[in-house]
Amino acid sequence: MILLLNVGLGILFICLGFLVVKNPELIAGYNTLPKDQKERFNISGYALLMKRSFMLVGLLIIFLGVVSKVYWPDAFLLTSLVPILALVLYLNLVANRFK
Repeated sequence: MILLLNVGLGILFICLGFLVVKNPELIAGYNTLPKDQKERFNISGYALLMKRSFMLVGLLIIFLGVVSKVYWPDAFLLTSLVPILALVLYLNLVANRFK
């Protein structure tokens, strides 16, 4: 059951990665930017960064879910939350170069 949750969460992140590239309006705060800031913002580069990050985290959640099923069955929170927190920290550090 826990493995299915990890796989489902991983697939959700992979799907979000594809959706962000096709619909950059899904990126939080982009729709609320004034028109002149939208024109200066490198949305294609930022969407590509988000796609790669979401896909990596999705694959990492699936991989860690399978590994934890074998070696550490009670580690669902660890295998699903740590990659998500790492993604948030990484995007906060790297996103400033797209302003």
